[in-house]
Amino acid sequence: MQDEFANYFVDGRLLCTRWKNVGEGTQEYREWWEIRSIENDAMIWTALRQNELGDRYVESFVMTKVQVPTADEIMRTIKSTKWMTEKLNGEIALTNEKAVFTFFSRTQAAISASFVETLSGEKEWATQREFDYVIENNVITLTCKLDENTTFVDEMKVGFIDDENIHCMYRRTLYQDGRTLPYPAVSLELRKQEKTPVNYGSYILGTWEGRATSDHSQYDDGQVHRWKYEGKNYVYYVKQGNNWVPSSNTENEYYVDGRLLLTRWVDNGVEYREWWEIMSLDDQTMIWGAIREDEYGKRYPASFALTRIEYWEE
Repeated sequence: MQDEFANYFVDGRLLCTRWKNVGEGTQEYREWWEIRSIENDAMIWTALRQNELGDRYVESFVMTKVQVPTADEIMRTIKSTKWMTEKLNGEIALTNEKAVFTFFSRTQAAISASFVETLSGEKEWATQREFDYVIENNVITLTCKLDENTTFVDEMKVGFIDDENIHCMYRRTLYQDGRTLPYPAVSLELRKQEKTPVNYGSYILGTWEGRATSDHSQYDDGQVHRWKYEGKNYVYYVKQGNNWVPSSNTENEYYVDGRLLLTRWVDNGVEYREWWEIMSLDDQTMIWGAIREDEYGKRYPASFALTRIEYWEE
């Protein structure tokens, strides 16, 4: 469970804490301890408690100081690298929950994501949205000014980082039209994205045909599907007799950032979105994979295999 807020104070040996958990409304929790000792990077708490039967007992808690990464360590690790969401609040992230973070330099970054539910009530379509960022102690602060009235400020409080992983608490604050809208903090684990064998954004250009290969998928209708990727927009085809013809869908957009493939389209006035990871891509074949969740909340892996039909021509 992640904290919506957490406060504490120390007076002498008395340690008082309070917090709220995300998703539990106004429910507030409090806890009290006496600090028995602090030495050699270790701290011992004790407390006199009473159980539901009225019996009193002594509870103790031992903590070891954790060294958080420094700003220099973080900068050395993230500069000129790309990262993608691996876990969200301790669970493997669904593919539609994933985002790609690219740190181009010591001050410039970008985030790609497609979210249909946000705190502001608006859908989000971010294709390498540009951010300025700074690092102070173990906190990365990313700032994006969308327009004169809208600014995003994202904070990543890094608890652990190595060459392959970042563990952090992530909070976004939206400043819009004089309002301040803080999003709930979430726990993120990011995985470094190795450079792909080829530029997937360029290699995907052209016409592809394929079908779902997983046993259970909300997108599996048992039919062959066909797309033509044109750089920013795509054409989705439907079969009429023996012929493939463009569908009536409109606003067909897609974006590739690293391995993450984001798509959206409008069908009869309703917008739809889809998310995949490109597991492999070569001259003739492409494999997609995803982690989905069904209507009962059960998670499952989905996959899709495609074959190139035509190369892209300007």
